Amino acid sequence: MRQLTRRNGTGFATICLISMMALNFYVNVWVHKDDSDFVLELRPDHTSHKKSRFLWKLAETDDEKSALNTTMKNTLESPLGVLSGPQATYKKIPTSPTFEEVSNVWPSLVNYQDDRILKQLEFIPESVKNNKKYNRDIKTKTILLFNGFRDWGVKPGRETFLEQKCPVNNCELVSNIKRAPEVDAVLFRQNVRFPIYPRPRDQIWMMYFLESPYYTPSLKQFNGHINWTATYRHDSDIVAPYEKFVKYNTSVLHARPHTMKNYAAGKTKKVAWFVSNCKASNSRLEYAKELSKHIDVDIFGRCGDKKCTRGKEECSRMIHKEYKFYLAFENSNCRDYVTEKFFYNGLQHDVIPIVMGAAPEDYRRVAPHYSFIHVDEHISAKELAQYLLELDADDDLYNAYFKWKGTGEFINTFFWCRVCAMLHDTSRAPQSYHDIEEWWRGRDVCIGHDRWGQHIRREPFISDYYRKQTKTLI
Repeated sequence: MRQLTRRNGTGFATICLISMMALNFYVNVWVHKDDSDFVLELRPDHTSHKKSRFLWKLAETDDEKSALNTTMKNTLESPLGVLSGPQATYKKIPTSPTFEEVSNVWPSLVNYQDDRILKQLEFIPESVKNNKKYNRDIKTKTILLFNGFRDWGVKPGRETFLEQKCPVNNCELVSNIKRAPEVDAVLFRQNVRFPIYPRPRDQIWMMYFLESPYYTPSLKQFNGHINWTATYRHDSDIVAPYEKFVKYNTSVLHARPHTMKNYAAGKTKKVAWFVSNCKASNSRLEYAKELSKHIDVDIFGRCGDKKCTRGKEECSRMIHKEYKFYLAFENSNCRDYVTEKFFYNGLQHDVIPIVMGAAPEDYRRVAPHYSFIHVDEHISAKELAQYLLELDADDDLYNAYFKWKGTGEFINTFFWCRVCAMLHDTSRAPQSYHDIEEWWRGRDVCIGHDRWGQHIRREPFISDYYRKQTKTLI
């Protein structure tokens, strides 16, 4: 996705705003009339899933509970910076009654694969509980949006937290840089410059990215200064996904057979793709053209010969009713980089998404069961095309990819509510990412034009940043 610079005044005469409210974030599509290009700007105002419900509790097995209590030395106080010497161990975590609760809301080795979003949504820090219990005032935490309010889609002051009915709402948003020395947290996003002001010792610096490392600036100047991360990666302190799918029942993978419809009925076309960036870092266009030699692929937008302005209702209906497959190809092959191309263009239409971008295991972590096909599951575009033709010829095989429908829902992840709650948590020792650049774009976090089968994934970690910090425990 490319950035679009907004102008003040009336400079928007040639631009039309379309809100795609099905996304977890507001997705504003600015459409240029001259070339039908579109630019996605995403911000976590999280108001698209107003009916989200949190009536469930994730059950934990006895083994999981035991692991939390017996593997304290393995607690990964992300970001790691507490090891030194060959016999080093992790900083001890207080064994208070809230240890299990607190350890579940921050990244840890015990729950590394968990994005902790549901736990953070329900989390009320002990300090807030005690203040409420004894009718004491709760300090309002001030968050400075270093890049200003533009593109965030939030309101100044406490209004956003009150409107969203956050469980912990004692936070306010400001944008006046002059207040930097006095605020509790500074939130940086995308194009950042290193601030120069007397920083309080306990002030939180948080880095927010939704673009892949290929489209973000170097962070070397921030090494040792960033305390929290807020990105699409599941090992961020505050995970900010493009979408979040939650099952109604974690043990139910498929809907009941009698609720299934024939998703192949009436569809006469094979593969569709909307794309405007023809020079992505992962050669996705070249792969699509190779695929088109073996199966019909209709490419809409600047990079193809088909025209239909994405975002318009008729285009959505066309994909929904006429096509069996959609190329949900990201612009970067980077760990955990799964965007609206998959969640909205793919899953929220009745097509099977063919995915390229994150590693296969990353898609399995965030996607409904058996809901997509990863290009790396096939040794070539030709072999993938052959498999798609098999699905096209067999409705039962094709419909198997839709059995997940009805097993869960896309929820509002309330980014600002979670940030506010975590800022009030006093149980976590201060820390900083000593090498935020390596955490964000270290070896094999992104793999360029390569395929994931060519690279050894460093399970359970995405980045070598963790492996280097935990080498004495692995």
